Formats: sequence, structure tokens, C-alpha cells
Amino acid sequence: MTEHSPEDLYDVPPRGENVESPGLLIPPDGGEAVWLLDELVTFKIGVTETESAFSLTEVSARPGGGPPLHVHHRQREAFYVLEGEVTVRMGGTARRATQGSFVLIPEDMPHTYRVVSRSAARLLTIYSPAGYEDFFREVGEAAQGKVLPPREHLPDMDRYVAGQIKYNSEILGPPLGPA
Repeated sequence: MTEHSPEDLYDVPPRGENVESPGLLIPPDGGEAVWLLDELVTFKIGVTETESAFSLTEVSARPGGGPPLHVHHRQREAFYVLEGEVTVRMGGTARRATQGSFVLIPEDMPHTYRVVSRSAARLLTIYSPAGYEDFFREVGEAAQGKVLPPREHLPDMDRYVAGQIKYNSEILGPPLGPA
């Protein structure tokens, strides 16, 4: 058997050769964070880093939490369940998404979710194209640490609704109730 170096197996530029992008590494605790509704949203990458292709955020939500029923008219939304369990409503169907599940929601599909696990859920969320992360920045409040907002934290719902409209989304109904 012949030994191969990584350069032989992959299209890796020779050492010392300039590459177009230096790449990006964001540590586990990296990224700006905001509180929105009852969630902690941590921005990992967005418009600038992906040339508007997609954005990636980490969302943490406590048991019983989740956004109102809403729709995005410009973005597809996808999320991967890192921890916990959620019930996801897409269109007229509600399904359970457990740790390791991946959910893809096309643009113009009404959707919401509710955390049904006993502990908080963590979701890795993708929006494509990028840009919707600016809604979170504009409407959310700077998080006081990488923790869920206090239970008494009350969002400004008028600002929330206005932000949805500005970012080509709309609220269609209340959050998903208990099963």
C-alpha cells in the first residue's frame, strides 16, 4: 500500500501559497448574543462571512418556549437539534424533532416550534439567503451573558411585529401550545 500525504488526496494549495480566504474559526463561546422573546440567539456567521449565501445562529430556548406562528417570505429556514426535543409545526402538520433531527422549512411555509423536553433545547439554525439575522440584532436585546433571558424578561411585541414586516416575515398566530 502506498502512503499518501493530505496534499495528494485533497486539493490543498502548497505550503506558503496565498489562498483567497484565510478561513474562519469561531470558538464554542464565540459570537454576539441577543435575547429575543424567551430565547438566547448567538450569531456565528452571516451576510459578510458567507457573501449573503446563508447565516448560522445557535438558539437556546427553555422548556415550553418557542416563537409565535410565523412565515418567512424571503428565506428558507433549517435547524439541527443539538440538545433537547421540540415539536415543530410546518403548515398544518406537527412533528416531534429529537436530538440529531434536521428540519427544513421552505420560504412561505407557516411554522413554529415548542420545546417539549424537560431541559432547554439548543438548535443550530440556518437561514438562506443570509440577512434574517439582522432581524434578531435589531429587535433583540444584547444578552447579559450567554444564558437564557430571565423569566421576567418581557419583549417589546410592537417592535417584534414591526421587525418581522421589515424583514419580509409576518406573525400568523400564537406560539404552539402544549400537546
